Amino acid sequence: MFNFKKQSEPLTLLGVTPFVRKDLCDNLLNIDNLSGEEFECFLCDLFSLGGYKVQKNSRPNEPDGGIDIILEKCGTKIAVQAKHYKLKGTNTVKIQDVRSFAGAINNKNIKFGAFITTHYFTPQTLSEFRNSNIEFIDRKHLFSLIGSIYPQLLADAYYEKEIISEKIPRCEKCGSVKIKKYNKNSKQCFWGCVRYPDCK
Repeated sequence: MFNFKKQSEPLTLLGVTPFVRKDLCDNLLNIDNLSGEEFECFLCDLFSLGGYKVQKNSRPNEPDGGIDIILEKCGTKIAVQAKHYKLKGTNTVKIQDVRSFAGAINNKNIKFGAFITTHYFTPQTLSEFRNSNIEFIDRKHLFSLIGSIYPQLLADAYYEKEIISEKIPRCEKCGSVKIKKYNKNSKQCFWGCVRYPDCK
C-alpha cells in the first residue's frame, strides 16, 4: 500500500531509506566466513535493531550451558542457540545439540526457544521436536527473519552483491559506483562517479 502524502509534499514510494550499518551488510555478505562468535554478535545486533532486549549468554572458550542469547520483548523471554556452519561444508546441526538446548530451556524456565543455523536441520531433528516450544530457523528462514526485522539490510546486501558480481568499480572519494561515460571530443570511454558533479 503506497503512503501518498498531501499534494503540497513530493510523492515518494520509498520514503526515508533507513541507514544500514556497513559492518552488518559486510557480515551478511560474508556470512559463511564468520566465526561462531561473530555470527552470534551479528544476531545480537539484528535482534537489538528489532527492539529486543538482548543478553549474550556465551563467551569465547567458555561453556554457555546450551544457550547463546536470551531475548526479551513485551515481558516474554526467548532463548536462542546459534550454530554457524558453512553452506558448502559437511557439518550439520547435531540432534544432541538440540536436545541439550531443549534441556537448557527447561532448566532456565524459559518458555520459548529458537535454534538458528546458517546450515540445515535433519528430518530426524525436526520430527523429534515437532511439538516442542522451539522454533527452527535454517539458512533459508534466516533470510526471512532478517527481512522481517531489518528489510533494508537485505536490500543493501543484494545491491552490494550485484555490484561485486558485476565487478563495477567504486569511486575512490565517496564509495559510490562508477558508470561508463564518454568524452565528447575524443569519444573515449572512461569510468566516472555516478554522483558527478557533486563528487568529482
